[in-house]
Amino acid sequence: GVKPIRIPRSTTSTLVPTTVLPKDVCLLTFLPEGTTVTVENTDNGRSITCETRAQNMPPGILVVVTAPLFSRLSDFIQAPIPVRITW
Repeated sequence: GVKPIRIPRSTTSTLVPTTVLPKDVCLLTFLPEGTTVTVENTDNGRSITCETRAQNMPPGILVVVTAPLFSRLSDFIQAPIPVRITW
């Protein structure tokens, strides 16, 4: 299923298939699907590795990760967070 989510501190919502994403998948638009990337929170140095899937996103959003992955990067109340993406 697809559930709308609201990006914190944003006036827009986006549709993200949060209930069907495998646990180690992230959504982004600038790399081919299936690319393994590392997403690092530049505020605290924590990082995760995930496999990309393509998805349209609101302007200014580079990557969307599942809740379990995000919780390894930061507290939910801090979303969105600054990140560095490497592949």
